Amino acid sequence: MNVAYTYDYSGRRTSKTVNGSGVYYCYDGWECIQETDAGSALVARYVYGPGIDEPVVLYRNGQRYFYLLDGFARIYVLVSDERYGAGIPR
Repeated sequence: MNVAYTYDYSGRRTSKTVNGSGVYYCYDGWECIQETDAGSALVARYVYGPGIDEPVVLYRNGQRYFYLLDGFARIYVLVSDERYGAGIPR
């Protein structure tokens, strides 16, 4: 497996390439708001809350996922909109 990353001058990841397939990251300030493929097709979209680094919803592959936080406001699981309770551990 061949993996490569690129970063901008601020240290934000701008792309990830795995075995020749690239994903590109778009930011609003420090928050990654979307991922696109090499053809500029939307791969994922992120929605944030009012706090700093507070992701609320992830849209990927036609699915909506919610970030659930622990008592210290750390993400501990993603929960599918369609299969509530079938979380994706981080």
